[in-house]
Amino acid sequence: TLISTVTDPEATSTRLAIYYKLPRKDRLTVADFRRSLVEELHHTMVNGRLDELRQRPDPPFLSAFSSSGSYVLTRDVVFQGATVRDSGLARGLEALLIELERVDRLGFNASELDRTKHNIIRSYESAYQEREKEESQGYNSEIANSFLTGDPVPDIELKFGLAQRFLPAITLDEINHLAREWISESNRVILVKGPEKAARLLPSDARIAKLFKVVSSRTLDPWTDRVRQEPLVPTLPTPGT
Repeated sequence: TLISTVTDPEATSTRLAIYYKLPRKDRLTVADFRRSLVEELHHTMVNGRLDELRQRPDPPFLSAFSSSGSYVLTRDVVFQGATVRDSGLARGLEALLIELERVDRLGFNASELDRTKHNIIRSYESAYQEREKEESQGYNSEIANSFLTGDPVPDIELKFGLAQRFLPAITLDEINHLAREWISESNRVILVKGPEKAARLLPSDARIAKLFKVVSSRTLDPWTDRVRQEPLVPTLPTPGT
């Protein structure tokens, strides 16, 4: 594990990021698109949990996320990050690691998967319905990336159709094994960035490394998916004129 802590007098917030470096995967076939859907489901459900923690009283971080993509042309990367209070980096990192460990050990709930599938299909459907309003600049990065890497540029009609075809059959077991494929001590980089004035508040490299070991030995309970089933407005008001 490589750890780097840097400060900058112009930095306005304290941030941490965990990178897992991986060999680059092809993005050429229909099967590759299906794999990207599995990864999208995983990250979206992790982000849902992190966002719920962020909304609780006295949250451990100001924001947090999980994602994946290309870092350089020969490497992909899975990364998680958080923005924390200047004095709260150790607490924020611990909370982030606990949720990632919970996913790795105990997986997601069926209700989380069903809800996330529904939301992803709706996003593809919305993009498909608005396809005639897409501005040309929206294609710029896709075309540039295709030129540089050879990745295809499927249109929204094809992507929407593939999402409808593949999403219903993706299982919890398939998603729950992803973290074990990604996470390893041999390909991990931890970056900490903060304001120079808060340098004395940042934990040492040794303490950061110790947090990973402490969390891995903790006993964790399964995640409780708190979904409110009642209507947004229980009693509708009398209609106006």
